[in-house]
Amino acid sequence: MRRIRVIQLVSGIAIGDQSGGAEQVAVHLARLLNRDFFDVSVFAMRGYGSQAEWQWLARLAAEQVPVYGLVPATGAPRQDLRRMLRALWGDVARLRPDVICSHSERGDVVNLWLKYLHPVHPRAVRVMHTDQQWQTHPRIGFLLLQGLYPWAFDAEIGVSQVICQVLQRRFLARVLRRKPTLCYPGLDAAVLARLADRSRPRPAGLPDGCPLIGIIGRLAPQKGHAFLLEALPMIRQVVPARLVIIGTGPLEADLRAQAVRLGIEQAVDFLGSRNDV
Repeated sequence: MRRIRVIQLVSGIAIGDQSGGAEQVAVHLARLLNRDFFDVSVFAMRGYGSQAEWQWLARLAAEQVPVYGLVPATGAPRQDLRRMLRALWGDVARLRPDVICSHSERGDVVNLWLKYLHPVHPRAVRVMHTDQQWQTHPRIGFLLLQGLYPWAFDAEIGVSQVICQVLQRRFLARVLRRKPTLCYPGLDAAVLARLADRSRPRPAGLPDGCPLIGIIGRLAPQKGHAFLLEALPMIRQVVPARLVIIGTGPLEADLRAQAVRLGIEQAVDFLGSRNDV
């Protein structure tokens, strides 16, 4: 029996740095889909050259998951886009995937471009990881989400009930009776096994005996770290809590400056990207 060829299309694999949870879900799908039935690869539209990216590349290579793309940014967005599309077009022609599964708003557009224009005509599946897509281009997002996607994609997947409700409320989806599939992100069993070991010490530098507040996520505006920092002085008037921030991202310098401005820098620990959360 011929295995189903699948490409997981992601924005990048610098997970925990420039890339986040959606990319991690896609990578785990590529790692853990049954190899007896699926031949899976990853195409990363952008390469960052970061430590997080190299770590994931090494891990995926060890698990024999091929990664393509990784087009570096040169400061010329249009040229970078053309280079990425040429690379993806060539990889699709060579790999001849049955399905391309996209995990980002721009990846969804590229997915449909391949479905209808590439001679291979792979099936197009989109996974929606947030109900707040296309915030920078809301009009384009409205036209795509409401008027094109319900009939253009072969399947749409929501990673939560709320996202599926958003997809089901679209007028065209109701007319066409196109229902999304609810598929929760899985949990890595190896991580769960580590959780059972309660003898693990706190990370170095964190004192014992004080209440800890933790926030885990990429340091980006939509995660809301700034609001938690604003609240910490009020919390510390009641209890001497410390804040542990796990993750990296573009707002790190701003958040560190905010902690200094609020006079709480001694109570905030930036632990960076960690694999032992």
